[in-house]
Amino acid sequence: MFSIANIPNLHYVIEFLIMNKVTEIFIATTAHTKQITSFLKSYNYKGIKIYEVKLEDSHSFGDALREINTMQSIKNDFILVRGDIITNANIQGAL
Repeated sequence: MFSIANIPNLHYVIEFLIMNKVTEIFIATTAHTKQITSFLKSYNYKGIKIYEVKLEDSHSFGDALREINTMQSIKNDFILVRGDIITNANIQGAL
């Protein structure tokens, strides 16, 4: 997991989503799954549900979305965010 100032980039992505009032996050992982699981256990993000979806044979966003779709967990519109973004953009209009 890539770190910035000794903080995993995933933290910044989650904080960005929390700032935009997202209440559920699905994190699809294909690599570094143990590190990501450990990271998520070590941080206590309040007011948000985070689900880790471990994918073994995913090669694209499409593969990840198909796997999450089979779980039938997403019932409304959603935002797809890459795990390598760093932004503080307001996405409330899109939500």
